[in-house]
Amino acid sequence: GRFVYVSLVAPPWQTQLHETAGIAKLNLETGSVIVIPYVGDHPIGIAHTADGRFTYVVEGHASYVYKIDNETNRVVDRTSAGVAGPYGLALNWDESEIWVVGKGEGSHNTGGVMGVIDVQTFQPSRSREFNQPVYIGGATIDHAILHPDPDMNELWVSSAGTWETIVIDLGTYQV
Repeated sequence: GRFVYVSLVAPPWQTQLHETAGIAKLNLETGSVIVIPYVGDHPIGIAHTADGRFTYVVEGHASYVYKIDNETNRVVDRTSAGVAGPYGLALNWDESEIWVVGKGEGSHNTGGVMGVIDVQTFQPSRSREFNQPVYIGGATIDHAILHPDPDMNELWVSSAGTWETIVIDLGTYQV
């Protein structure tokens, strides 16, 4: 609750250079701003660990997820999002997985799949429990949020194309 994170994009630079976008980290107590560079060209979805140690950012056009160390304010890792055109993301309750919303941002914008990243390896999950990407239906899915009750262990995903909320059971990986 002490910081606000805002995506910074410079469209004219995108035609000439890559990795030009950043994240502005605004300190609400002091008003100071730190710019964290090198988060692709189109950073769009942001999620934070509960302890505030790390921030994850999806890059909507190149389909990457960036990991930011909030103490050093630097990008410390990057991995494939596991889906085309990610838009949003959410951590599961124990923060062992990052669920990435495959909207198709910057291309078809009608995605209905989720990618899952193993936080420990910081790679798309290779679990035998499910196949990636996880097809959830809907069209133009864009945002994901955990059910407020951890005992429910559900992820709610909004679908702008079908005007519905799609619920995923995080224990079974099923809609």
